[in-house]
Order: sequence, then structure tokens, then C-alpha cells
Amino acid sequence: MSDNEINYSRPEIDEIGQLVSLWMRLADGQRKFGSDVSVTENRTQIQDVIAQHIVDDQIWVAKTDRQIIGFVLYAIEEGYYVLSEARGIIRDLFVREDYRSQGVGSHLLNRAEMSLSGAGVTVIILDSMADNSAARDFYQSHDYTVHRVTYRKDIENDTHSKGE
Repeated sequence: MSDNEINYSRPEIDEIGQLVSLWMRLADGQRKFGSDVSVTENRTQIQDVIAQHIVDDQIWVAKTDRQIIGFVLYAIEEGYYVLSEARGIIRDLFVREDYRSQGVGSHLLNRAEMSLSGAGVTVIILDSMADNSAARDFYQSHDYTVHRVTYRKDIENDTHSKGE
């Protein structure tokens, strides 16, 4: 494989460090769109999450000769409620900036969708920051539609005392 050739595969456990670094880039990039997820404070937690996704075969990576350039984390939704559909979740999808608009994200998303479909999933959900128009456009171009809207209200520290 040449350095410009991109290969899609399951990651090896010894590649967790690269994946954690990419996840931190993702989380840091989402801060400008209003994400509250702390970056460095979640290093240990995301390392554990990525390791579990590797063990569960719920992650795909895009690689060149030298490094991982993108990843997708996904899972089958499990929760408290009985659902009318078997739902999959795209948890995180990230492609390094210098490899965007080359089809890498589309390939990763397609691999996750095929894996989830093969596991019996009939609906896939994902979240995107409301102000991240590039992500919204990307998902809409892959036939994702708005399903649920999340609202947010910032509370000032002295707000609680005003009502008393």
C-alpha cells in the first residue's frame, strides 16, 4: 500500500493511542460548535471506550501506510425501553482535516451501516452539533434526516437565588 492509498479495517489494540489522539482532535474541534465535552479530562475514559469497541468489533478505521486518518465508533442501542425498531448508533465519526472531501468519511459511515445492518439493526441514529453545518450536510447527503431536536438553556449561577 502506498502512502496515498487508504485501507479500511478493524484496528488493532496497539493502535489505541492513535485513536485516542484522533478522538481528542474531534472533541476539541467540536468545542467551537458548543460541545461541553472536555478533551484532556476524558483521555482515560475514551481509551476505555475505544478498547471496548475494538473488542466488540464496533469500530472501523481508515489508514495510510503510516497512520490512522479516520475512524467510526458505533453500537447497537441498548437501554431501558422496548423499541419498535432495532436501533444502531453512530457514536463518533472523524476524518483528519487533510483527508476530508475525499470519500473517507463516506466509506467509514458505509462500513458502520453495513455492520449494523448485518447485526439486525433497522434504524440508525446519530447526533451532530446544531451549528456544525458541514456535519449536518454530510449526514443529510447520506439520507439521514432530522429525527429529534435537543434544546439547551445556559443557567447563570445566580439564577437559582432569583426564584427564592
